[in-house]
Amino acid sequence: VLILEGFPPIIWAVVWYIMVADTPEKAWWMKPAERQYIVTQLALDEEKKQSTTGQDSARYRDVFRNPKVLTLIFAWFLYCAGFYGFTMWLPQVIANISQATPGIVGVLTAIPYLIGLVGMAVIAVRTDKHGLNKTSAALPLTIAAIALLIGQFFPSAVIQFIFLCIVAAGLYIHGAFFALPPLILRTDILALSLGLIGGIGNLGGFVGPYVVGWLIDLTGTPLAGFAIMAAALFVCGLALASVTPKA
Repeated sequence: VLILEGFPPIIWAVVWYIMVADTPEKAWWMKPAERQYIVTQLALDEEKKQSTTGQDSARYRDVFRNPKVLTLIFAWFLYCAGFYGFTMWLPQVIANISQATPGIVGVLTAIPYLIGLVGMAVIAVRTDKHGLNKTSAALPLTIAAIALLIGQFFPSAVIQFIFLCIVAAGLYIHGAFFALPPLILRTDILALSLGLIGGIGNLGGFVGPYVVGWLIDLTGTPLAGFAIMAAALFVCGLALASVTPKA
């Protein structure tokens, strides 16, 4: 099984090496007119961005002083804390509320992920159709945060499971999140900023599950842990809305 799972990434690596170019000028599979159009549009976007975002520096110390970058790092940290706190403990929570066999728990655990797949597509299509705005990530994250909390107050396992599915539907905002940095940061600091956002923000992926597990052990119930995750997701949405330009 592991060998079969390893083959697709290897094949994709070859495709990536052949097809992906560093710049539009090097994209051999595009028509010259298409390449020139993209180059022109990128230059226009960069010129507009420089006139509206101020002069940012590519140096580490100055990037760390950039409030937009710090906000994005903070938001991604909170998102990873909530996201991984939810996904890591989802099987255990479903096992506790269903009291089912491991096989049934595995099937039930897959359902929120399938709904999350649909939610991810809906969020992406909505963002493409209406443009990136302050509600693109904040709205689904707020819905997920509310569902995390409300679901804990129902004794019915079915209702709790439905709310877990609602959480999953609003949780996958990766597309909306990573569409934001190119919109508010200049190209010359974008790569460095994305590295810092991912490198520091991903630490939330450790903190979130650890805190949730600690609170479950401490209180004997997932309520406190889910409340922390809900707060992290909600504040993440507010942080992203604060740096998203008005549509």
